[in-house]
Amino acid sequence: MENPNILEASESYDQIKAFMKGAGQNTPDHYQQLTPEERVLRARLILEEALETIVLGLGIQIGVKHKDGLAHIDRPESGGKFLEWFTLNARWDLDMAEFVDGVMDLNVVGLGGLVAAGVPDMALRREVDTNNLLKIANGHTDPETGKFIKPKDHPAPNIAGILEEIVSAQIVEEVLTVARADG
Repeated sequence: MENPNILEASESYDQIKAFMKGAGQNTPDHYQQLTPEERVLRARLILEEALETIVLGLGIQIGVKHKDGLAHIDRPESGGKFLEWFTLNARWDLDMAEFVDGVMDLNVVGLGGLVAAGVPDMALRREVDTNNLLKIANGHTDPETGKFIKPKDHPAPNIAGILEEIVSAQIVEEVLTVARADG
């Protein structure tokens, strides 16, 4: 195993896992695929908290661009931009308490997605944080949106590799646990 801390989970992860258990949600100890029902639940929780944060906290009115009738947000081509489907306008005053509550709830439902899949967070968090900091050297801020844009040749974080390490380490841990129990 390359990373001795690959199975490390944050204190928040453990607390969210306890909450989810209490709420009757699945909290596996090892990686598993989410069922279609779990995927819809995770999407609903994330979207609800994101919309509450944006509309109630930040005071932003959201419009969905469409030709006629119901607008679907389809899976974009690689590198596609989801925000092209929306209009965002600062319409209401900022409500700092709602904004902070929303950001914290987004952390809970986001991390809850990892809990539901049995994926500990710390190795992934370190990978993403390090990768984000590497963007600073050659990236730039878009003057129109204010968003920081990574350089075109910036490598993606190694999420798939870390997930493979996690699953391998969980298998080894499970085998060792069974071996110890067998004496």
